[in-house]
Amino acid sequence: MRAGHHGAYCTAAVEMGHIAFNAKAATLTRHELSANRSEGNMLQWNLQQQLYSAVQQLRCDEKYVDTVMPPPANDADEESQFTLSVPLTSCTNGWDSRDDIRSSWSNKFLCKTVRLTRLELLYLFANKLRITGVQRRLRHFDDDVLLSLKKLSWKFFGVMLSPSQKRVGTSPHMSRRDFVLIEDDLKTRPTCLGAQLQMFVQVKGFKNHDDICLPNGEDSRTYALIRWLCAHPNALVRDDMKRPICPSPMDINHALWKFAEEDRHLLTPDILRSHCICYPGSTVSDQVRHMDSEKRAWFGLVELKTVKEILNCTNVDNDLNTILQTITLPFQ
Repeated sequence: MRAGHHGAYCTAAVEMGHIAFNAKAATLTRHELSANRSEGNMLQWNLQQQLYSAVQQLRCDEKYVDTVMPPPANDADEESQFTLSVPLTSCTNGWDSRDDIRSSWSNKFLCKTVRLTRLELLYLFANKLRITGVQRRLRHFDDDVLLSLKKLSWKFFGVMLSPSQKRVGTSPHMSRRDFVLIEDDLKTRPTCLGAQLQMFVQVKGFKNHDDICLPNGEDSRTYALIRWLCAHPNALVRDDMKRPICPSPMDINHALWKFAEEDRHLLTPDILRSHCICYPGSTVSDQVRHMDSEKRAWFGLVELKTVKEILNCTNVDNDLNTILQTITLPFQ
């Protein structure tokens, strides 16, 4: 019995078709489908068969000539493929003012759609450069360090283009904001890393500042500003890709996330109240509701090359912090 876009043999459907093994097949099929294993195994088997057939064809083809494969692209070539577009001029308005970091300059949001203060961004950037050492939650910085970071050339963009995809953080011309999968070098992590894109930050001018230097004499750094996701407490099962599987009955092709939270010590209640109009909503109560849902939002900076595939996510109705991801199965 063949089924699906890939034309693979659907063993789950075959087992369900045997009347004599209905009970056993139903149990096994439910288990496999709940963990999203059956579809992945079908696709892997089909691709292996195609590869095997291609190798056999090459061996039998007398006209086949050995060719030298080009070397794989290194990280530098990979990063050069990224193009940033849609400059966010509203974020840079007033950035070069003569106000120091202790004035009202530091308490302003980057823009209406990126509700992160300028001082919080400086702290994120300093921690990313490991100025404070290995402790990520260390909150104390010398004023001269923050002032040196402020004097660098900062540019903000809403869209990142690659040869295969466009990833949108924020844009004045569209309401789209992408959820993405973040590459993780920790293989033992129980859940894959997901995030919502906010914007892209490009900082230049390190060679002109002797007190803040980058390794190998680099002059610029570019990061993606993200809002972290974490597994929803109701998602108790992980599939083969470590996605948090949604509870039944939507467990076959849905994952369930929530926005991760942390204490934002630099975001005081006075700053929140002064920026209430920046939050979406047609009424004051709606704006306050959005404000309460974001006051403990966990932001971070990641390298562009770690931003991988786009996740098909949507917010659950009446719950601003719960996100439902639809998983596209190899056959449906």
